[in-house]
Amino acid sequence: MKTSHIFGLVVRTTGLIIIVFGFIYILDGFVILLEPTFRSQPMWHYFIDGAMLSLVGLFLLRGAPHVVRFAYPNNSCEKDTSHDA
Repeated sequence: MKTSHIFGLVVRTTGLIIIVFGFIYILDGFVILLEPTFRSQPMWHYFIDGAMLSLVGLFLLRGAPHVVRFAYPNNSCEKDTSHDA
């Protein structure tokens, strides 16, 4: 497996983790909306942060090939270390 493939997998996994945190923020916003005595910060803060995190995570999931191409511009000089038969 090439290092660029491993890097792409890491980028996608990071994007998935960021999306999960974004959904947790949005869920916290709904909890604050439904339970007004549980307010520690304004609820719009949670919705905006959750949306921003979800968008960044979605970009990392969908845009991983662009990030990999930016990080590894010359894939042709990298040797494949896998020994597939």
